Amino acid sequence: ITCFGVLHHIPNVSAVLREFARVMMPGGVLLLREPTTTMGDWRRPRAGLTTRERGIPPALLTAQVQQAGFELQRVSDCYFPPWVRLCLAVGLAPFKHAATTRIDALLARATRSRHRYHRHSLASRFAPASRFVLAVRPGSPGAVA
Repeated sequence: ITCFGVLHHIPNVSAVLREFARVMMPGGVLLLREPTTTMGDWRRPRAGLTTRERGIPPALLTAQVQQAGFELQRVSDCYFPPWVRLCLAVGLAPFKHAATTRIDALLARATRSRHRYHRHSLASRFAPASRFVLAVRPGSPGAVA
């Protein structure tokens, strides 16, 4: 299952993750990427965002994946907003090229400790804004659940 930037639109993320695990064959792979910040003050209209759209705190996201029955294989923070904005300003697609993607990963890893769910200041935006998860449903491929 590949699920990039979908779960933060859904009110009951844990139920969807459990359903992913239920329908997936043992040994199946889950690729997941979700924003991990509030995405602004949801009490007021936000340009380009739905009413209830909000990120999922990183620790909660990985905990819910595990509670749904998946084994984490890799977890990494990504999407460093200043780098993405710089790429776009100079006409580069930030995730289309291996080099720009690696730089984003490096910046996100280097600033991971600065992550805040609520970003109230400009300085707090110098941290990763999303999390990537690679997880596997336990069991041998082809086994009957």
